Amino acid sequence: MHPHFRFRPRLLLDIDGTLAESLPHWLQLAASLTNGRVDLRPEDVRHYDMPSNRDRKGEALTEAEWRKVVSEFAIERAAQVLPVAGAIEAVLRLAAKFDIVFATSRPRSGHGPTLDWLDHYFADLPREVHFVQGGGKHLVGRLFAAVEDDYEQALRFASLGVQCWVRELPYTEGELEKPNRYIKRWSNWAALADCLFEELARMDLVEVR
Repeated sequence: MHPHFRFRPRLLLDIDGTLAESLPHWLQLAASLTNGRVDLRPEDVRHYDMPSNRDRKGEALTEAEWRKVVSEFAIERAAQVLPVAGAIEAVLRLAAKFDIVFATSRPRSGHGPTLDWLDHYFADLPREVHFVQGGGKHLVGRLFAAVEDDYEQALRFASLGVQCWVRELPYTEGELEKPNRYIKRWSNWAALADCLFEELARMDLVEVR
């Protein structure tokens, strides 16, 4: 335990796009469910809101099609998706100093597969899991920091004075150019873990809960 904290600091980790490399699955499902009408590549995804992205032919998912992709992913793919490179090792390191809080907006149909995925990759890790809707990850209680791939969610953390580390991706590049003292960028899990440990070491206030 850090000497300046009465309780271990809580670190929130988003799952899709942060811990889990979900985008390839979403794009495969989008192509399949639209019978090839929408053929998005990772580099085509310039907006977090998936229906706002267009493929090389100018085609985009409708809101209804995107909901179907999310539903199919939750049922069929959520337990199969691979971790982001370096994520597992980094999270296990971080767990030595932080209480890890996992959070996701996956629909109810994906809750079981999500827990299976966490059991597979973090079997021995004490953990807290929150299933939230409507960008509500910032409402899960007092946090030291959060790790995300959604800039809009990062702004909600920032509005509460919670530092949020946002993954550098094509759909966050432009947003991350905007100055915000509470929002930082990351691209490598090992380096991110080092930064979080450095932030913790600099803290000299007693956390009050």
